Amino acid sequence: MGKNTSDWTVAAILISLSFEAQAATASIECSGHYYAFESGLFGSSAKVMAGNDWQDFCVSAEPNTLTHKLIIRDDEVWCLTHHHITPESRAYARSTWMLHRTIGTLQVTDYVLVNGAWVKQRQERTRCSTPSE
Repeated sequence: MGKNTSDWTVAAILISLSFEAQAATASIECSGHYYAFESGLFGSSAKVMAGNDWQDFCVSAEPNTLTHKLIIRDDEVWCLTHHHITPESRAYARSTWMLHRTIGTLQVTDYVLVNGAWVKQRQERTRCSTPSE
């Protein structure tokens, strides 16, 4: 049984390393920004090129006032951002970032809360491409 457990551990590590290595290759480029998205046995990964390094995508730099949720479904990648005044307050604004990899389109929509309803403030669509190898 000990050898079996060790074999599974080694297999999990190899799969994990393979998954991370694949994420280091850009999947799509939108207005000079490079993104890498991968789906694997243990879930999905989203990375963005920041300078010369890949960083996790859709992660809040200000977790007290910004909350982020990453959703990857087939060829759609969503990053939902809610803006708060304090960690306990209800969101007063939100941004929806959706990348459709098959049709190569990035759509960003901003909303503000008015009288209990989300009102669209701005919507922008960007044509994306697959980076040349």
